[in-house]
Amino acid sequence: MKTYLLLLLLLLCVGSRAQNDETLFDLEKSFSGKYPALNAIVAQITDAQVLEYGISWRSPLSENVTIDRTYQFLKTGDQLLAFDTYYQMLVSADFQSALSKKFVLKDDKAALLFQDLLSFIDGRVTEGYNFKVGSDWYFIRKVFFDDIEVWKVTVDAKGKVLDIDYSSEMEVSLPDVADGAEWSDLSKYVEETDIPADLHRSMQDYFEEKLTFSQEVEPLAEDQLLPLSDAKIFRVKYAFSETVFEEGYGEYESTSIFEYPVLAAGDQLLFFDAMTELLSSDAFRSTIKDDFCFSDIEKARLFDAVLDELVDYDRRQRRVFQQYNSWFFVRELSFGEPVGFRVEVDEVGKPMAIYYSNDLAVTIPEETFDESTVDWGLVWMDPLETNLTLTEGTTLPFAVAFNEEAASKTGAWLMVAQQGEMKEMYAGTDLYSPYYSEVPGEALTAGHHVIEVYLMRPGNDVSTAYGKISLQIEVLAADK
Repeated sequence: MKTYLLLLLLLLCVGSRAQNDETLFDLEKSFSGKYPALNAIVAQITDAQVLEYGISWRSPLSENVTIDRTYQFLKTGDQLLAFDTYYQMLVSADFQSALSKKFVLKDDKAALLFQDLLSFIDGRVTEGYNFKVGSDWYFIRKVFFDDIEVWKVTVDAKGKVLDIDYSSEMEVSLPDVADGAEWSDLSKYVEETDIPADLHRSMQDYFEEKLTFSQEVEPLAEDQLLPLSDAKIFRVKYAFSETVFEEGYGEYESTSIFEYPVLAAGDQLLFFDAMTELLSSDAFRSTIKDDFCFSDIEKARLFDAVLDELVDYDRRQRRVFQQYNSWFFVRELSFGEPVGFRVEVDEVGKPMAIYYSNDLAVTIPEETFDESTVDWGLVWMDPLETNLTLTEGTTLPFAVAFNEEAASKTGAWLMVAQQGEMKEMYAGTDLYSPYYSEVPGEALTAGHHVIEVYLMRPGNDVSTAYGKISLQIEVLAADK
């Protein structure tokens, strides 16, 4: 019923309602559990059972949005113990204490049974082989140069298992010939089976108690999209938190986050794996307004402003230019090749296709840059008053803004000075506007202080700085 209602809402008016109706982004929750086929082996070596149980969240609107979490459980009597992986289960003291007294690892037949169990877990039915050295059985799972993935099972003189250990890089001397090596034939074992209803209920209670699920819906680039598109773009963030236990770290809260860019266009709500995929889709291109054309650089910069909000970029490499029937929006360079978007247009500038590429296969034209025409825009954002009175020991946070694009092109430096002495210096490769910092309280002793911020050409020559702003501060002695 919930799926039907959501689809009906979608067909009626998804695009117009999505901004205010976050329920359209809701996921449907379901549970599933089974006794895996490897129980046919586990039953021969332990007095326990294993089962897999999982929870899934799926969007009724998109097959792309699927979030799963599965645990492996060891069931001994009425007790259920959860593990993230079968690897953790097998090396645990709980699994080893559940080993049957009847199971002894003293011959190749028993070793091949244990090897079959490992093949169920790692899927390698042709690579594994085993051998025994002293009281240790070694089950080789993979050899890659000097890295040897191994299970080591230590037994006593009668073959009773004392310890199970695993390493993806265990130091072990391999025999010249792998005597007794055989393929694992897993088809002879019983297939997986369903778990009973009462166990389903117990597992669901366990998951409800252990996992916390949440979602956030954030509209993006609303102002930037208005001039050129009828679309709405969202970032939808789904997260589940769980309490986990890790050897050496103890118990802690772990959160897994899944983010999707979403396009609300007309009567469609479309989920994408990446923002670049959304922006280069035909669905997004179809939302560009009928009267919008990439007719000149100013129009092209409207699209670039959308990219600035939605796609990360290297400020020093960002370029916009036209060649032939395409506009190029370079966001960065990768191994010298331009990365970004190409918008193919017709003779009047109507967009015919939008492409994203890690190699735009275009030569970036030389750019002239006249420093004398730039408005560097160096101003205080915080505080707005430039004459302040503070009490001794008060920390002063501050923020300054400047023309970030021009600063990036020139590789400008930013320096903070107090009483004429440099306190902070940042080069253009790390320079972003706004710039936030603070004057620590211990630096503001009683008396008069001057805080100066310089935006400079590369280097520390304040006499040729692009701009300078200052604060005058009277610091009053603290009451004794």
